[in-house]
Amino acid sequence: MSVILCGCGADSDVTTVTISKKGEITSNIIEDFDKDYYSLEDLDNTISEEVSKYNAANGTDSVTAEKPKKKGDDKVSEKITFASYRDYAGFNNSQFFCGTVADASASGYDLGTSLKSVKDSTKTVTGEEVISDMQDKHILIIDEPLHIVTYGKILYVSDGVSVTGSKEADISKDMDGTGYIIFE
Repeated sequence: MSVILCGCGADSDVTTVTISKKGEITSNIIEDFDKDYYSLEDLDNTISEEVSKYNAANGTDSVTAEKPKKKGDDKVSEKITFASYRDYAGFNNSQFFCGTVADASASGYDLGTSLKSVKDSTKTVTGEEVISDMQDKHILIIDEPLHIVTYGKILYVSDGVSVTGSKEADISKDMDGTGYIIFE
């Protein structure tokens, strides 16, 4: 189930997680759907059941899902919306934090990694600099390989994260551990 419930852009061919300024997380999932015995109805029932279980335990409408749709002959797309980063992390059983650097530090997240500047790839900042100089910036902490779209311009990234646009990045499948993205 976790493979299906990762995250993708509606017009894209890759799973994408979009972070809204209001804190809502949208996961647009694209997955292979190339076996004759796969059924959209079965997939919809499975996801609906998981969403219902999560919402019963964590609050109505914490997670909502649209019906899956065929995308070409061998792919399926599914849009799942999470009320908060906590709901995304809980539903997907993954590490996923999105908030200010100050909030991440206060919540006990390890910010001790070096981050590369997007503007100048030769410039890096340490965790201590991030904590002291970027309290009001936003940070995404994630342990899944995904395409990410943020609502603000990406400033710094950790190893294993490739910036693909001013507000977009790819978290590598080969990333060793946790990925960090600091954005405005």
